[in-house]
Amino acid sequence: MPVFMTPVRVRHYECDSYGHVNNAVYPQYLAQLTLDAHAVAAQDADQWSIRRLAIEFHTPAVYGDTLTAETYLTNVEGGQLTHAYRVTRPADERLVIAARAVWSAPPQPPRTPAADTSSSPLKPFSPPTDNGALPFLWRHQVARYEVGAAGHVPPWTYLNWLEEATFSASRRAGWSMERMLDHNLVILQYRHDAEFLADASLGETVEIVSRLIEVKRVRGTWLHEVFAATPRILLMRDFSTGVFLDREGHIRPAVAPMMADLVRGEPR
Repeated sequence: MPVFMTPVRVRHYECDSYGHVNNAVYPQYLAQLTLDAHAVAAQDADQWSIRRLAIEFHTPAVYGDTLTAETYLTNVEGGQLTHAYRVTRPADERLVIAARAVWSAPPQPPRTPAADTSSSPLKPFSPPTDNGALPFLWRHQVARYEVGAAGHVPPWTYLNWLEEATFSASRRAGWSMERMLDHNLVILQYRHDAEFLADASLGETVEIVSRLIEVKRVRGTWLHEVFAATPRILLMRDFSTGVFLDREGHIRPAVAPMMADLVRGEPR
C-alpha cells in the first residue's frame, strides 16, 4: 500500500504539565491514522488492536502545532499487520516521533508493503542488560472512563499508568518533582518498546511492577510489567526510556543519588 498522510492539529487538552503533547497521546494519533489508511468502517474498528509498539520521541509538539502524520504497511503475516509511522512538524521540518506498531486485525484484502521504508527512522531496540534493580509496586482499579468501545483498556491508557507508576516510585524513593527541579532535573519520555499480551477490563485490579534496570549518562530505562491481580496474568510489558534535561531543555547527566535510590527499589 502507498504511504498514507494526514494533517493533525494539536489540541490544548492533549498537552501535559510541561505544555507538550503527552507521550500517551501519540498512540491515539497512530491508531486513527491506521484505521483511516485502511478505511476501516466504524462497526469493524473494535476488531483492530495494537499488540506491539515501538515509539521514539524526537521533538516536543505543543498546542496549536499542525503536524503531518504518515504511515505505510511494512509486513503482513497471518492476522497481523506491521505499520511504520512518522510524524513531522512542517513549520520547522522537525521530526516529532517515529514509530512502528504490530496490529492484530481481521482478514484484509491482499496488501503490498511499501518498497521505500526510509521515512520512519526508528532505531533498532535491544533490551538492556538487567542491573538487578529492585522493584516498586503500583496498584490501580480500572475505571469506566479508561475502557474503550471494544470493552477493554486501549494501549494509550497503559502508557498513562506507566507514567503515574514511575512518578509514584520516584516520590516514594524521596524524589518528588519539586526535589528534581531543585536539582535542575527534568525527565522527558524518549522511547517506549511495549508488548500488549492480554486485555484489562472494567473493574479489574492491575499491578504494575517497575524497576529502573539501566542508567546511562543521560538516559534511564524502566522495565514495567503490568499484571492482572486475580488471576495473576501478565497483560503488558514495556521498556520505557527517559532522557535527563535541565530546566532550559539541555541534555544533562543523571543525578547520581536519585538513580541510586531508585535502583534500590521500594523503601523498607
